[in-house]
Amino acid sequence: GLNWPRKYDEFRMSNVMWFLNTIRDHKNLIDYTKRAVMASTNIDDWISALHDLQNDLSSEYRNKLAAAAEKKLDKMYFPWREKLKKALAWKGDAFGIFIPEHLAELTAEGSSLRHCVGSYKKEVAQGLEGILFLRKLSDPNVSYYTIDVVKSENGKYIVRQCHGKCNCQPTPEVIDVLTQWANDTGKVDTRSIKSSYGALCAL
Repeated sequence: GLNWPRKYDEFRMSNVMWFLNTIRDHKNLIDYTKRAVMASTNIDDWISALHDLQNDLSSEYRNKLAAAAEKKLDKMYFPWREKLKKALAWKGDAFGIFIPEHLAELTAEGSSLRHCVGSYKKEVAQGLEGILFLRKLSDPNVSYYTIDVVKSENGKYIVRQCHGKCNCQPTPEVIDVLTQWANDTGKVDTRSIKSSYGALCAL
């Protein structure tokens, strides 16, 4: 327990103890607050320490909720991911089309290329659209272009968007790669491969 300074009245101490009791499963946060409170010399420091603890606890709770929600979306996404892999995964001489293993990769892709593909997680998880990564085989882990596809009524996939960094449009080389990919897989409508697309998040 804590050796609370005597200058703080019983009411204040009981409230602090109650607060610590409510977070008894968060050892790191409790230890942090104990150190902060014991080092304090006035009530403002106590309040500041508890405020910091509450913020840390709220942040931890939000992170846990976000992780649980993403795990649920991932589980929903996996069957669709396997269909996309079977139909659209491809490697050419210098480039490849890769299907993300987990939805968290969309966030990383958007951060790297400075577009908002990370906001598409729910739609991708539900199979409403597919997000693919065009990468150089020499640097397969480095983001290059992001492709957004949807499946048409005739069973083929339509390229709805294709963008590089800062929503730049496909270069002639990228268009050639997409055309080769479409021809090799036989699953993509070549008419949907264009030199200009609306920006990601601006459909």
